[in-house]
Amino acid sequence: MVESDAQEFTSEIEYFTASTYKLVMMSFLTMGIYNQYWFYKNWVAIKKSEKPEILPFWRAIFAQLWSYSVFFRVQRDVNERNISLSVFAGASAFIYFFMQALWKLPELYWILGMFSFLPLVPANRAAAELNREKFGLSMKNKKITKWNLLLIIFFAPLLVFNTVISTPTYTNYLLAEDSFEKGEFHQSKILYEKSIESCSTSFLFGWYEYEIRFSYGRMLNEYSKISESSSDLFLESRLQFEWVIDYLDENPELISTKAQALSNLANTYQQQAAATDSNEEYFKLLEVAFRIYRESAEQLEVNQDWKNLSYTYYNLGQTSDWYGDVGEAIKWLEKAVELDKKFGFSQDFKEDSEYLNSLKDKYKEINESKRDFEAEVEEKAPSST
Repeated sequence: MVESDAQEFTSEIEYFTASTYKLVMMSFLTMGIYNQYWFYKNWVAIKKSEKPEILPFWRAIFAQLWSYSVFFRVQRDVNERNISLSVFAGASAFIYFFMQALWKLPELYWILGMFSFLPLVPANRAAAELNREKFGLSMKNKKITKWNLLLIIFFAPLLVFNTVISTPTYTNYLLAEDSFEKGEFHQSKILYEKSIESCSTSFLFGWYEYEIRFSYGRMLNEYSKISESSSDLFLESRLQFEWVIDYLDENPELISTKAQALSNLANTYQQQAAATDSNEEYFKLLEVAFRIYRESAEQLEVNQDWKNLSYTYYNLGQTSDWYGDVGEAIKWLEKAVELDKKFGFSQDFKEDSEYLNSLKDKYKEINESKRDFEAEVEEKAPSST
């Protein structure tokens, strides 16, 4: 946009400029906000010189619509003073408008919008030369001030965050989690696999692969409960948790997560036991699950991870119950209920208490049946004379 009287020559505008290095760096590190500051300061200069009724703030906010007016003025002044620099007002305005739209692109393509400073560089350079010609001003805005630094400190984390969440790794991970929550397990599996695959080539997410694999393993555990190919899913889930455990063994600073990985690994054996038709395999799988649950419980107690410890006690009890050792199952459920009560896990307390009571009833019935059987055997046994 250009105002109707913009054609009138003026040599009174003292343009705001910065060194090319500073303009580029500040624009990039503030995600283009410095561009708008550049426009704002120049609209303030224009308002002071020739257009007292304009609102610099709003013209800076909508800089993609008003950039041509600034570029035009700089080009006009350059031409009038026969300075051999070109601003390319129309092309620069078009490029700036176009590059502002790039911020909305998916994944990492939005980073192209970070180069929106490019059409400002010719205008900034020409404006600096105009200030020198008209007012004898040399370029002073070269250094990073404390206010510039504060702006960088504020926007740099946002830049990193935006970069991270735009990667295919993170995008697929979030979509996989969303599909998991909706029960769309097959779609979730595909997205998790894409996310893990891209981890190997991502400098941002190579270190985060263990978290993605951990979540993937949990999803596979749930998927296996409803899938016809559950045996394959159990194995795939197990591979994820074993990978995570190996990774955590190599990174001691993350060791607190290992106990959770062990508990989830044990669950793959427990769930596979529920799906098998072989009695021999059934008991072997439960024995492995019980052993790994015990190891997990010991570490969770050391970590004081009471919530996950309660879950693991429950699973230890359930595994014992499935194995046929109801007395052992009661012992673990009592521990789970005790933790639920102590730490206020109300929903778990209700569920665990109900299971514990059912186990006690079951144990009572078993003992009664045992006594009845022993009495019957004793009654039928020949009396010795």
